Amino acid sequence: MDKKSKILLWVVAIIIVFSVTLAYSRIYILKDYQIIAEVSCDPEIESCYVYEDEEGEISYYKNISKHASQIPVCDPHIEECEEIYCSENESNCSYQYCDLDTLEEGETCDDFVADDYDLEEQYE
Repeated sequence: MDKKSKILLWVVAIIIVFSVTLAYSRIYILKDYQIIAEVSCDPEIESCYVYEDEEGEISYYKNISKHASQIPVCDPHIEECEEIYCSENESNCSYQYCDLDTLEEGETCDDFVADDYDLEEQYE
């Protein structure tokens, strides 16, 4: 192997190590990414998605988008974890309620939305 090939190989190796270190740092140490999860929803006052399991039991949920660094560490196999929520004035945190315009295939809204209730008025 000539000198130029060795230099190129070292430069590529350094770039790869740097990239892997940077990715590891952002994901595992800084937790610099958004989490989208399903949280409980009250169909009496909110526009909820509907989930029906195999036994016909119905549950209601909404989606939350929250920065991973703001979510407490909890192992549901060891302890009971508190449901995540948006704190008052928390940046990078929002709820997504069920809306007939944004429904994806297989998703359904509860009757709260289907009754043509004005959602913008509800959340102001």
